[in-house]
Amino acid sequence: MQGPGPGQVFHEFALFCDKQLQSPEAAEDMERIKTVMDRKYQEYQDFAKLATTDKSKGMRDTYRRNALRAKTWYTLDHTEYERLRKGREQFLQQCLENYLLSLQASDEYNNDALRVFSLWLENSDMPLANAAVKRYLHRVPSGKFALLMNQLSSRLQAEESEFQQLLRNLVFRICIEHPYHGMHQIFAIQMKVGNITREDVVRSKDEAARSRQKAANAIADYLGKDSRSRPIWNVISRSNQIYHALAMFKDEKDNRQGREIRLDKYPESRELLQKIPAFNVPPATLQIEVRPDCKYSDLPTIRSWKETMSIANGLSAPKIISAIGSDGKQYKQLVSH
Repeated sequence: MQGPGPGQVFHEFALFCDKQLQSPEAAEDMERIKTVMDRKYQEYQDFAKLATTDKSKGMRDTYRRNALRAKTWYTLDHTEYERLRKGREQFLQQCLENYLLSLQASDEYNNDALRVFSLWLENSDMPLANAAVKRYLHRVPSGKFALLMNQLSSRLQAEESEFQQLLRNLVFRICIEHPYHGMHQIFAIQMKVGNITREDVVRSKDEAARSRQKAANAIADYLGKDSRSRPIWNVISRSNQIYHALAMFKDEKDNRQGREIRLDKYPESRELLQKIPAFNVPPATLQIEVRPDCKYSDLPTIRSWKETMSIANGLSAPKIISAIGSDGKQYKQLVSH
């Protein structure tokens, strides 16, 4: 079902389920019953042990009766706990499914994408949550998650879990359909994870950083092979490599704040000057809205550069460069490692 009407119905029901999930009273009930249940189970174990170890037959019989009574109460509490747990799981499933159905049906509640990701991430180890997402995520236009690309890509790991497979598929879809909202993040993870450079990641003991980079490398390989994404991935990655080389380059003699340096002075800046205009890529600082039709061919691209760059304030001595777009406008860009 498509349209604002069905979208509202799905959204309202998802919201209802979400409120049940967030209910403090429900959470307190579960915690209270679990505490009582665990205590009764411990009592049962203690009495059962005493029923076999006490020297007095009369006391062993008493402990055996107490153990039976504790086990009965534990069974009742466990049944109630399972009822509440399954009810909560059902609310979670309905919540995820209906938020996704709402996103599929209309554009009225696109902010639901953030809540979907938050809920999904919070319960990523639950088969039920991943099954709910798998059922409907592929039907939702990828653009509705494109603005969450930073959050999505930061959770990538080189694992074969259901969550990671679904996450990789979504990230890959965003990169293909909305390349300027997705591909830069994949390149950035390849080059740098957190404050660790690509070279340092190999030596790093941070398993999560290495796993994230491995996952990004796999996505980059797919982008380089897929006929839909290969042309644009090639130019974005090559232009980003040039930006990266310029950002990492440092000359102590020209490293003074405010100093103007000609772009043709160094090989790193000369490559920027000569090669990037031929790639027909938009300026890195261009604000690009997510387009539902996935068409970005009319974006202004870099045609030339201002002849000089300047050094900004900061420990990394970031460089300020100015691109001239095909629309005649000037776009300032900051490159920093």
